[in-house]
Amino acid sequence: MSIIPKTVNPDLQKERAKASFNVEDFALWYHGGEEKLKFKRFFESYIFKDLDDTRNSFQDWSHEEIFADALKNGIELAKKLRKLQEEVNPGGNDIWPALYGSPDAWGAMPSGNPFSVHFAMMVGCIRQQGTDEQYEKFGKRAENFEITGAYAQTELGHGTFLRGLETRADFDRKTDEFVLNTPTITSYKWWPGGLGHAANYCVVVANLYIDNDPKGVAMFMVQLRDEKTHMPLPGIDVGDIGKKMGFAGVNNGYLGLKNVRIPRTNMLMRHAQVLPDGTYVKSPASVLAYFTMVFVRCLIVRNNSTMLSMASTIATRYSAVRRQSPINPKEPEPQIIDH
Repeated sequence: MSIIPKTVNPDLQKERAKASFNVEDFALWYHGGEEKLKFKRFFESYIFKDLDDTRNSFQDWSHEEIFADALKNGIELAKKLRKLQEEVNPGGNDIWPALYGSPDAWGAMPSGNPFSVHFAMMVGCIRQQGTDEQYEKFGKRAENFEITGAYAQTELGHGTFLRGLETRADFDRKTDEFVLNTPTITSYKWWPGGLGHAANYCVVVANLYIDNDPKGVAMFMVQLRDEKTHMPLPGIDVGDIGKKMGFAGVNNGYLGLKNVRIPRTNMLMRHAQVLPDGTYVKSPASVLAYFTMVFVRCLIVRNNSTMLSMASTIATRYSAVRRQSPINPKEPEPQIIDH
């Protein structure tokens, strides 16, 4: 059965007909005008027309089955959006990748998108925290899905308290490299979306040390897995934290680092820099390091408001179509909304 119903329950239609305002006028206002509403309806039809409602029955599947299905759904949606972008606005980015994480596309990935953090956080972080050269090197590849990534900030011991992060990056002048370590169990990165299986690169948030002198938080591009075999690289301890209730297919993961060496130029250096001789150039505003996570917190608020509105809509519709417990035994069971 298609995910888009072809009929409307008569009780639901009856309640809709009672509205004291013009529903189409409200939709035009809510969605920002005729062109935007027209595109929304076209977009939803384009994305959902060939999907069936059996994809919503994943709750009883194994963890492995859920992830495999989420991976397939995420890739299928990406292909659809790329095709639509070329049909509607070739060379643009207003559909792909802009709408990949849009609430209008959520229905195509009921168990969650394994690549949501890849676009919402890693690509954005490289663009905002990295230099133009670093974006050309890493960001473009990530944007084109040539590499997949995660954003590893939260640790078992600390989350948003960035100064307390225990993951450390020590600069080695002799080799012009950073050496990354998670020296304690509480310093392990824990919970980043997509880290468990989907990512082969990662933005690692760590405290920077030069000659054992702490310089504050910095961000580093770290390759986690081989691009061909997808196996973890030496010094990388990475995996999935297991099945959970929400975002079941997002494969949230853990990450441990043991003497992992990366080039000095893998530190994202738009705002703060480490020069080859070990000179530290301070960021003009240290709070800029918080921007990626603050931005995503804003997205979470937006998404939660959308989810709450969806839940309210489902509950209201259900109360219109569900009939139960007759008030008058000689009459049919009334709609719940009439109780």
